[in-house]
Amino acid sequence: MPNKIHVATIGKPHGIKGAMSIIAKTRPQALIFEYPLFLEDDTLFEVSDFETHHTKVVCFSTSVPDRTHAEGMRLTKLYCDQSALFESHPEQIFNDLCQGYQVLGQDAEPIGTLIYVEFINNIPFLMLTHDEQTLHLPADIRDINHSAKTLQLTYQPS
Repeated sequence: MPNKIHVATIGKPHGIKGAMSIIAKTRPQALIFEYPLFLEDDTLFEVSDFETHHTKVVCFSTSVPDRTHAEGMRLTKLYCDQSALFESHPEQIFNDLCQGYQVLGQDAEPIGTLIYVEFINNIPFLMLTHDEQTLHLPADIRDINHSAKTLQLTYQPS
């Protein structure tokens, strides 16, 4: 899959039947299950079922029969088709899905490069670098252009 994006990582086994915790980069985390998931070598990772447990998502795969096999899958990255994800959910700027994107002000001039998005009192803030400094800006985004890898804000920071 040439247009893949890393959307999750398999975490610790959950229980004895082969369930695995999933560390998803999307919000909500279960959003990743709307798309076919692939391993790095483009092998399909079939999810037979998933559950949301408080702050984590747990999934079952037909290719993971037990806890021992699930332990062997730990830290495996999961990918989906980037175009499909961003076409249906262009708001997915969380974590490092858009890491490295150029952040533009209202005047379309570059402000900096996105490091990640952090929530402070449930308000998303863009953490970006500019001239070797870290800036924290409210994520008031007018446009996300995934093909150009840019985020344009609705305002011009002073």
